[in-house]
Amino acid sequence: MQTEITNLKQREARSAGQASFYRPELDILRFFAFLAVYLSHSLRHDPAQLMKSHITEKAALLLAAIASSGRFGVQLFFLLSGYLITSLLLREKKVTGHINVRAFYVRRILRIWPLYFFVLTLAALWPWSGRLPLSYFAGFLLLAGNWIVVLFGVADSWAIILWSVSIEEQFYLLWPLGMKFFSRRGWLYTALGLIATANLVRAYLALGLGSATRFGSIALPT
Repeated sequence: MQTEITNLKQREARSAGQASFYRPELDILRFFAFLAVYLSHSLRHDPAQLMKSHITEKAALLLAAIASSGRFGVQLFFLLSGYLITSLLLREKKVTGHINVRAFYVRRILRIWPLYFFVLTLAALWPWSGRLPLSYFAGFLLLAGNWIVVLFGVADSWAIILWSVSIEEQFYLLWPLGMKFFSRRGWLYTALGLIATANLVRAYLALGLGSATRFGSIALPT
């Protein structure tokens, strides 16, 4: 009887936690992130090219600046994803006392993989220009598309934008394990270490020591 009451309380706490988690203000941030990425891909980045459309120089400069800044929308998506996944995992551990990594993986797979691998296969079989090269297809198939871009540059394919999915999937693979087995201090040190590494890489590229032409414009805002 006591066990049934305990299980019932846990289910009620879990349901309450899940129901109250929705944060509508994050939808607004998602919209602006999408809009920024859309404008970055839709607008020309060169003011001279924009001026050929018979707009003033000031307007061309403004639109070019908006287009160049739009890449920050990708970083905003990553930030939102990291915040949401971390919050969900922390809430799960608080309610249930542990993190079910296997269940987390299954949810992510069902949510992302079907469409991802469909688009990836379509890109590899694409009969017109923009087909994804076989070497790139293998890397993206292993969810390492971002590293393929780093090593070999940006392929002339419309599917190259899937590099961001690779980063998301690598985060989904490693972060729940860290949260499950690390202490709170371990999480903190890991997060600080990742932030420091990211900024060192950005400084490395900004100083011209790395190959910015390969991934500076696609992975890191300049």
